[in-house]
Order: sequence, then structure tokens, then C-alpha cells
Amino acid sequence: MSDRQESKKLLFTLWDYVPKEDPSRALVGGMVKNPAYLFEAIPEESFEKHSMTTSKDPVSEELSDPSRMILDTRSYVGFFRFISRLHKFSRAAERLEPLDLVHAHTPALAPTFSRSGKLIVTAHGTHWPEFWANFRLSSLKDVFVLINAFVQFQIEKRIYRSADAVVSVSEFQVKELVEDYGIDRSKVHVIYNGVNQDTYKVREHLNRDIDVLFVGRPVPKKGIEVLVEALQRLNQDLNVVFVFGGGWVSTPNVAAQVTPEIESLGGIVKHSVSEETLAELLSRSKILVAPSLGYESIPTVVFEAISSGAVPIATGKFGTTELLPPKLLLEEGDVEQLSLRLENVLKNLEDYQKLLDEVDLSKFTLSNCLARHLNLYRSVLG
Repeated sequence: MSDRQESKKLLFTLWDYVPKEDPSRALVGGMVKNPAYLFEAIPEESFEKHSMTTSKDPVSEELSDPSRMILDTRSYVGFFRFISRLHKFSRAAERLEPLDLVHAHTPALAPTFSRSGKLIVTAHGTHWPEFWANFRLSSLKDVFVLINAFVQFQIEKRIYRSADAVVSVSEFQVKELVEDYGIDRSKVHVIYNGVNQDTYKVREHLNRDIDVLFVGRPVPKKGIEVLVEALQRLNQDLNVVFVFGGGWVSTPNVAAQVTPEIESLGGIVKHSVSEETLAELLSRSKILVAPSLGYESIPTVVFEAISSGAVPIATGKFGTTELLPPKLLLEEGDVEQLSLRLENVLKNLEDYQKLLDEVDLSKFTLSNCLARHLNLYRSVLG
């Protein structure tokens, strides 16, 4: 990269970013962790890096380190919060101007009211189809939730279309971005998120004493209830662990509903564990289950499971088919098939672990993700 390129000022906007120096950080969700790992991997000599992130806790926006801003975006409700957040990020970005490039890791965090430089937006999932995968109409309040989602969808369309480039984290998702959001296909670039293999790896000194592990946000589309029912059908004394992610959780949150059922099976529920703890759990697990319903791009935890030597079992739809061989895929929502597959994997674990050798993880590494992004930045900056 030329000296001129090295002086470019890059701003990342991302959810709930906690620096890697903080030993308590819990990332868990792909929309939170993938931008964090990418930002940290960008060499200091390549760009003058700045980050801007949200917080659920009271914070001061006047930080001593101007390269890292934390914005409190909790005020207001519904799409008013959405507009308010865009405005706050736009105002905060003005303090850093002139900017050469802004990389927003969701349109909901894009400085759009007034900005300098180029804009790249990454779709870590797409809000509108994901909304329908989670939505349950059961009260008058849900009608307002639907209206809010539709208005947000219309705003996101405009943000995506105004971007200089859009990153899709799977081939599957491209169709939604083009057909639902009306984005010019030539502006969409597929770059898979990358697993951090320094953190997620096989640890020979650990026993695989966890039979079944689930990791994800406690929302309907993650298929938690399907997994619980499959475990109930197994009727075996298994060591089962569920890790529910923090950060952004769409409505409805089913954690309180499913926790008693999980605990009745002897299972353990954990919330927002640290990255080191999650990596250890995966290294101790025999099976990682991702039984998504209705919508999914590619769950990051599936990459992490393979890198850690755990056998992933996932719904055979969406972007997951771009990663896993057919023998590790399931019919969407098929409780009986999932129950039988769990039993079969536990009985023939070594045979299923050999299937992991068929998975080409090279496209799903952090180093590949970084290289592809740096190339895109160069292209957008001309």
C-alpha cells in the first residue's frame, strides 16, 4: 500500500465494541464480534483507525482517546431511536472529519446526515427478512412493532443504496439485498466473516465433556425450542449447555420461556460469556447445534465450532449450505430428524469428526476476511 494510502482516515461504526485488552469482554453475537475482530486486525500502518460504538450503559461521549467514541443511543423508542442513532453517529463523525472512509457494520449505525469520504455498509444479516423470522402477532403492541420495522426497512433501503459499496457475508444474502433492498448488484461484494483461529482451536488438554452446545441470541429464529424438544425426545442424561448472547436482541426474547425447560433436562444456561470462556466451551463440546428457522445468513459459531473440533449440526438452508457438507445439515424445524442425528453423532463421534476435514475453512479465516476487506477499501478509495 502506498504512503498516500497509509495516511487515509478510516472510521468503523459497530455494536457494543469492547477492546481485546478488556479481559471481561463478551462478544458472542456475530454482528458484534466479527466487526470487532476485523477492526483489531487492520494494521495500524494501513490506516489511521477510529471506532465508534454503542453502549447500553451510561457513558460520556467526551473520551480522552478521540479514536474511540462510545455513544449512548438508548433514548426514544422505535424508529425514533433509529433516526436519533443515525443523527448521533453523524454528529460524532463530524468531530473526526475529514474522513476518507466510513465502514458501517449495519445501516443502523451509518453516519448519513452529513459525512465526508466514502461509505461501505456491511449487512450482518438483513433486518427485514430477519424481522419476519422472529415476529409474532399476539397483541396491539405487535402492530406498532410491525409498523416500526417497515419504516426502518424503508430507511435502510436508502442507506444501502447511498453506499459506495455493500458487503454481504454470504452468497445467500445477496439475493435479499438485490431483490428486497433494491441494491445494484455491482455494488455488492461477498466477504465471509472470519474465525479467529488463535482463539478458536482444538485444545488437546481438554476433555469433550459437553455433549451438546447451543450459542446464539435467545430469539425464535435461532430454533432454540426445536433443539429443546429434540433433547426431550432423546430422553438421555446428557451434559447440555446453552449460551445466550447479549447485545442486540430482537423481539421476542424467549430466554425466560425456555430456561426452565432447559434446566429440567439438566442443562445449563449461561449469558454473554467471555470470548475465552466461549472458546473453551467449544473445545469441550462434542456437538454444536444451529437449528435456525425462517432466516439466517451464516452463524459465526459454526466456523468457530469447526475450528475447535466440535461437530456442527445446522439447518440445511440459508448461507449455512455454503460451508457445511450435506451430512451435517438438517431439514428446517424437523425435531425428529434432529433428535436422531444427535443420537447418531454421539454414538459415532469420530466418524462425524472426520467430516470436518471436508470443510474448506480457508475462505472463513480472519486473515482472508482482512485481505478481502483491505482490497475493497483500496478499490473504493480509487
